[in-house]
Amino acid sequence: MRRILISTTIFLLLSITPVYAGLFGPAQPQTAPGQFSLGFGYTRYADEWNFTDFRNGGALIPGGITAKVRQNQIYLQVDFGLFRNWEVYLRGGFADLEVDNIMRGADFSDGLNPYATGGVKGLFARGRHFDLGGFAEVSYFHEFSDTSTQVRRFIVDEAIVVNAGFIFQREIEGALLYGGPFYHYREGDYWFVSDAQTFRGTVEDDSNVGGFLGIRWIALEDIVIKTEVQLRNRLSAGASISLVF
Repeated sequence: MRRILISTTIFLLLSITPVYAGLFGPAQPQTAPGQFSLGFGYTRYADEWNFTDFRNGGALIPGGITAKVRQNQIYLQVDFGLFRNWEVYLRGGFADLEVDNIMRGADFSDGLNPYATGGVKGLFARGRHFDLGGFAEVSYFHEFSDTSTQVRRFIVDEAIVVNAGFIFQREIEGALLYGGPFYHYREGDYWFVSDAQTFRGTVEDDSNVGGFLGIRWIALEDIVIKTEVQLRNRLSAGASISLVF
């Protein structure tokens, strides 16, 4: 068991450096009913998005185009113990956005813009080998805009992102190892504006199914540390630290 914990920890820590999405965390709440926790986190997201109704020189590209995206997120998160084994949370922070080769070989890039997330998670049942739980969350992302590319203006409009999934967890050597499958859905638009043409379309996840794996430690009874990786089309990862009070 200790070898599993050490190997998983090393993998998660190494993954943070090269690779987004806020942490889902284990099913077991870090707060007791009526308790609060306040935390700071960073995630780096990498995925592929599909831009529908895309045009090149006025010609519609069937099925749109798929582009690699990256995003850094920094945030504060408040967790509240709703009742036994259930917790709600609010997350607020800032995120940037990069999209590769979105038009004429030029990359899209915009700096930090606000975003917010609300979610709930909880434990369904305890088992002999592992416990089972689940989570659901909704995020809102502000508009991103880039006027520095070869095109006149490209806008990734406001978006709603939904994540929901099952969580399997097991305590090993005082740490909580967790993971599971999840479903993710994005609803947003984009705009392209130039002197020659103007068109718009939707921005969608290229794939709607993913998986995640993470570890949570509780230090000095009140400090909670989490590190987690998520796999959609590409690998994302992050870490957070919280204080329970």
